[in-house]
Amino acid sequence: MSSPLQVFLKRKILYRALYFEWKLYIVIMVKYLVWFVFGLSMLAPGCGEEKGCTDPNSISYDPNAGEDDGSCSYPDQSRMFPLFFFTASNCASCGTFSFPIFQSYANQADGYIPVAVYALSQDSLFSAAGVNLQSGLNVQSIPSFAVANSSGLNTAAELSEAISTESDRTARIGMQGVRNQDEGEELSFTLRGYLHEEVEGTLLANVWVVQDQVSSPQEGIGPNHTHLYVLRAAGGSNAFGFEVSPDNGNRGQSFKLDLTIAKDSKWASGSLRFIAVVWSSSNGKYHFENAQIIR
Repeated sequence: MSSPLQVFLKRKILYRALYFEWKLYIVIMVKYLVWFVFGLSMLAPGCGEEKGCTDPNSISYDPNAGEDDGSCSYPDQSRMFPLFFFTASNCASCGTFSFPIFQSYANQADGYIPVAVYALSQDSLFSAAGVNLQSGLNVQSIPSFAVANSSGLNTAAELSEAISTESDRTARIGMQGVRNQDEGEELSFTLRGYLHEEVEGTLLANVWVVQDQVSSPQEGIGPNHTHLYVLRAAGGSNAFGFEVSPDNGNRGQSFKLDLTIAKDSKWASGSLRFIAVVWSSSNGKYHFENAQIIR
């Protein structure tokens, strides 16, 4: 017959064994519960994931989003186009004859964007981007005007007809441009585009820096002339832009371009405007697609 002490010791051993057995059982159950919850989360990928636009062709695409929240947006088919004035400071007829025409249209600027291009290297308002545009648009004489794809215009009547023709076109490529926070000595931009129609050839996108008012001499007017909408610079070495072609030019595709432009101390920052542009290029010729003023 066991003594009270032996009975106590046996019970203590039994209780301790049961305690460790239940502890082990709880640990195992918690482990399986964790794996079970993890498995449920894998079966329901939208649960707990970041919400946003999941369409990579949208201008609001969020690569970190796992669940679409209906926020996808696409630029519409609104369209603006450039009105170029190819001119020079040392050209008398540029000041006496062509500038008043340009000024009258620049003051209207209804659906188009005035841009004055100084492409002669000896000109104080010269820009390399201007030389590039003059060559690419096959501009043969100064002064003259160009509207999008129509160059060699010399009179107000020709200008009005070209503006009317371009105003009737819809955009094959919608676009949106954003000016990012300035990075030291550089201006930073992000451009997004969306193909509403099929576009053949290579797509090019860029940003132009235009200064609205520049005080500088103009032959034919005087030493204190106010030059309007002067093209100062463009991103890269080609004013028409950087290649942004999707895998193909099918409708519904999109593109994104990040670019920077070096600042110049000659520019008055308060009078600058930034123009986002898209061109298509085929067989060595440029075809204007769309433009937008970056706010």
